[in-house]
Amino acid sequence: MPHFPIAARVVTRSQALALNLRRYFTGRPCKHGHLSERFTNGGACIECMRAFGAERYASNPEYRAMRIEQQRDRRARARA
Repeated sequence: MPHFPIAARVVTRSQALALNLRRYFTGRPCKHGHLSERFTNGGACIECMRAFGAERYASNPEYRAMRIEQQRDRRARARA
């Protein structure tokens, strides 16, 4: 599912950096075919990063346990 703002505006990475934006939209698909926003800091496609994160979460039980513990800690701090 593409992830871009309602009024998606084509912006180059250099323009996004100049405007201090966290994400930008090129209007061109990434090398994996996703038509999605990209992160300004490295140019990575948001959909590719989501897929990588989901794959890592599903295939690595230690990583999954670490993330669950981090979420519990975050929630406990928010309640305190």
